[in-house]
Amino acid sequence: MEFKSSMDNQMIIVYAALAGIVIALFSSAINTTPGVLGATWYGWPQAWKYVIVYPGSPTTYDFVALGADILFWFVIALIVLAFYKTAVQRSKPKTQKK
Repeated sequence: MEFKSSMDNQMIIVYAALAGIVIALFSSAINTTPGVLGATWYGWPQAWKYVIVYPGSPTTYDFVALGADILFWFVIALIVLAFYKTAVQRSKPKTQKK
C-alpha cells in the first residue's frame, strides 16, 4: 500500500506542475499595465509579456518572471491538491481488520 500512496503523491506533484504551467500561460491574457505609456504588460502576479504599442515593435518576454509565475501557481495548485487529497481520505470510511 505504501507504493500506491507514493504514486499518488507523485501524481499530485505532476498535476500541480501542469496546473502551474497552464495557469501561468493563461495569465498572459490579463492586462497588468501599471499606467506606463508605450507598453502593455501581461501576466499575473508577475508581468512577463510586454507588448510595445508602436507599430512593428516586437513583443518581449521576461522568462525569469514567467518562471516565477509558474512556481507561484505550482505552489498554489500543490496546496489545493494536498487539501483535496486529505479531504477525500478523511471522507472514506475506515475498514476494520479481523
